[in-house]
Amino acid sequence: MTIRQRVTLSVLSLFLSSCAPAVKAPDLPQSVSPGWQLNGVREKSPAAAWEGDYAGPGKARVRIWSIHGTAEGLDRVQKWRPEANTVVFYGERYFAAVDWTGADRVQAGSLVRAIERAIGSQPDTRY
Repeated sequence: MTIRQRVTLSVLSLFLSSCAPAVKAPDLPQSVSPGWQLNGVREKSPAAAWEGDYAGPGKARVRIWSIHGTAEGLDRVQKWRPEANTVVFYGERYFAAVDWTGADRVQAGSLVRAIERAIGSQPDTRY
């Protein structure tokens, strides 16, 4: 292979890798018992991140970021500063934080478990 062919191949490889499909937002449930309703999802820029709001027994905010594997998810969980009424978790492709007001732990727990399933996380039975 000539130098010219190598350069052409390298440029073509870079071009094709930059055209990779964007990370798709996870499918958040529209409703979750006992009465949680999704009000909408907004894409946050510049990174692949989304924020959704739920209303029901209280109010809840769901924040989701795209990650590159479970090692990154674990690292983010370990570095997250604890906050009242907030849980964080991760799956293979997403890291999520759910925080709520006006709902008790059982009511919020049902929403948290639904979001865990939506991002491919293993639900934690503590909630």
